Amino acid sequence: MTTPRSRAARTRRWRAAAAVTLLAAVATLVTIGVAGVLSGHGRQPGQVTVSRCTPVDDRFHGIRYSCTGSFAADDGTFRITEVTLLNDRPVQPGADVAATVSGPRDLTASPASDQQWPLYLLGGGALLLALLVLVWRWRPRGPAGHRRLGMGH
Repeated sequence: MTTPRSRAARTRRWRAAAAVTLLAAVATLVTIGVAGVLSGHGRQPGQVTVSRCTPVDDRFHGIRYSCTGSFAADDGTFRITEVTLLNDRPVQPGADVAATVSGPRDLTASPASDQQWPLYLLGGGALLLALLVLVWRWRPRGPAGHRRLGMGH
């Protein structure tokens, strides 16, 4: 592998590496966001009325709480007598927690606050904007200092 001898060649390599890195980050965040949208598709919103919570030591997330209770769909179409809900903080017995399930036979509910896909899409959009600024800012200049429209040499 040869090393670039001119400052312009080093700058082009840096710009290319930065652009590829930002583009990969955008693709990753958008993919996570789309997967989040698709995983939430078909889920039924409702409320879990908590009957008990016990602390669980999760090696990756620290102390979390495994709560059990009954689930009632918001539209009133079904109830589940017992579901498990993993929560970040303890919930008092008798309290209602907004959650979703995949259907009337589900045994595990997800807190409604677990929907983080908008954050991933926003992050992907911000990185895409940064990439566009990077490309616009460092386009090659013509002989008179004007920016050229093409990416020629």
